[in-house]
Amino acid sequence: SPFIPHLSLSPLPLPLFFPCLSQPDPVTGMVMNLSDLGQAMTDVLQAMDHRNLDKDIPFFSDKTSTAENIAIYLWQELSQHCLLVSHNLFEVLLHETDKNKVSYYGP
Repeated sequence: SPFIPHLSLSPLPLPLFFPCLSQPDPVTGMVMNLSDLGQAMTDVLQAMDHRNLDKDIPFFSDKTSTAENIAIYLWQELSQHCLLVSHNLFEVLLHETDKNKVSYYGP
């Protein structure tokens, strides 16, 4: 069965998790280098840091920056990253509060 590494790294005030489904590499024993995953996440999240999402990010020009839409945006951005394409991005999990969270599994 596939392993699901989780890494949470976010400059945003909301906890984010990005599980990927993959098998460990037979040579390294790792599903992926978590530093590489962290860099992919940082690349995407930096564009959102200290921004008015509704005004500064084109994706939100015609939709409100709800947790649901943020999860969809993150999926679209992260799923294009070559590292996550090769390791099967499985889910974007965004915790809005301790009691409210949204999971997006892609289109």
